[in-house]
Amino acid sequence: MRRKSGGIQIAIGRRVKRTGFVILIFCLVSAAHAQQSKSKAPDRTAPTGDCSTKWETVKPDIEYRTIRCIGDPEKVDLHLVRVDPRKWKLDTLVRGSGTYAKTVARDKDAPFAVNANFFDKARQPLGIIVRSGEVLQKPRSTGWQSIFLVSKSGRPRIILPSSWDQYRKNAWMAVQAGPRLVSEGHTVNLKPNYSAPRVGVCIQWDRDLIFFATPATQKFHVTEMARIARRKEDQGGLGCREAMLFDGGHSVNFFVGGDEQVSITGDPVPVYIYAAEEEEMFILRAGGRAAGAEDLPVHRQEASSDRHRREARRSPVGYILWVMDAITSCVKSGSSHLGVRRP
Repeated sequence: MRRKSGGIQIAIGRRVKRTGFVILIFCLVSAAHAQQSKSKAPDRTAPTGDCSTKWETVKPDIEYRTIRCIGDPEKVDLHLVRVDPRKWKLDTLVRGSGTYAKTVARDKDAPFAVNANFFDKARQPLGIIVRSGEVLQKPRSTGWQSIFLVSKSGRPRIILPSSWDQYRKNAWMAVQAGPRLVSEGHTVNLKPNYSAPRVGVCIQWDRDLIFFATPATQKFHVTEMARIARRKEDQGGLGCREAMLFDGGHSVNFFVGGDEQVSITGDPVPVYIYAAEEEEMFILRAGGRAAGAEDLPVHRQEASSDRHRREARRSPVGYILWVMDAITSCVKSGSSHLGVRRP
């Protein structure tokens, strides 16, 4: 009887393993099919009409236009401001309690203002802040964020936080957010995530700057914004050599002066970039170094357990549990292949 019972147990174990192998093959095929379907999905950022590249002068060397050829031509896809940083001084404003782009522009008599850094629950800014050559706050050590800076001679750059020491000496202004979208004319490898209003900066090949922001009603994934940033202007893009995002979502604040003012007003935020003429530049009196803040969690990663794998080595029941776990993971990955949501 013992020998017979042992034979039955071995036979069951072999059948379970064969079944598990078949299920794993099915999962792999399903995942490949989902990825293929995703790659064949239409690019919703592709231009659907004529993409005008006509700029309107706000002030000498500051221009404004919109992109309207990605979605509904009656609606704005992106607001753009082009600034020559060699003719205008860009600087940062820090206001701990938070404020709005329109207020910054009014207080600084600036034709343009846009929000920048991330911040914590107490509205304390996170990451590097350089104002008029003075380091108010050091960079955060993180691999996925980027630093936007302008040198004292007016040269803009987008760098990784790990490279900050090389540029600190000549930096006139700097902010930190992220992620990077384009590097040397190529889109950066990014994971698709949630759709949200976006705001950021683009360095063109001639070193002109384009600051961009979507209306609150227009939302893009980061991968979609990367494609738009890299694409040529006459194809509904920005023509960037380098590009990165600032803090988006409800934080988007964007103001452009001129005959027809453009104002996107989100939640009050503590850090802004604004443009000022040379004679208007001065060191802010009410700033000071922002209080230190703990790093915010970027993405939650689920830790996988090895418990079922250990049990699988010991008994057929454990192997069945591991197979069930694999099926659950397969189903979840198939249903969420479009990306993860912000925690």
